[in-house]
Amino acid sequence: MEIINNLEKIKNIINQSNPGSVFIASDFANIANNDVIRKNLSLLTKRNFINRISHGLYIKPEYSKLTNELIPFDVDKVANAIARNYGWKIIPFGQTALNILGLSNQVPVAYEYLSDGPYRSYTIGGYNINYMHRANKDLNDLPYKTALIISAIRALGETNVRSNQIEVIKSKLTEDEAKQILDDTKYITRWVRKVLETVVEK
Repeated sequence: MEIINNLEKIKNIINQSNPGSVFIASDFANIANNDVIRKNLSLLTKRNFINRISHGLYIKPEYSKLTNELIPFDVDKVANAIARNYGWKIIPFGQTALNILGLSNQVPVAYEYLSDGPYRSYTIGGYNINYMHRANKDLNDLPYKTALIISAIRALGETNVRSNQIEVIKSKLTEDEAKQILDDTKYITRWVRKVLETVVEK
């Protein structure tokens, strides 16, 4: 009876998540021990309730509304799930940050993340994910979206931020987030701060 209850609890959490969400066993740590969770995730995979991406990584399937075809997994969600599994704080870096934010259509050769964990590289579903150890003291305590935006602005460079890119960044922020981002970045690099002020003022 307990196993059935655990299975239903896991299913309820997955049902409440968005399609395309990526899970690891520890996401359900409050339900049961690791062995029980893994057995239930394996069972849900066999029943096609979720899909297994790689060892220890599971996804709630997402299908195209037009063709009903399975949509490929979001590499950033996978990268965050891996980091979550090990307790790493990560921030998208360079071309990866630009791609995730929609400032570049170029698919990165490797998805790169600054991390407070060790150097690690993974190849999952044909995608390369690299974690690079850096002590990002100015970004580690910021909300993920704020850190992503700052990383993307730095990737563009001080003299290369265009008005259309400002508009893209602004479109990613709610009104409350736009106000909060200035409060969160009072001590960030000056030129980056000016770009953020332009984003909020537009």
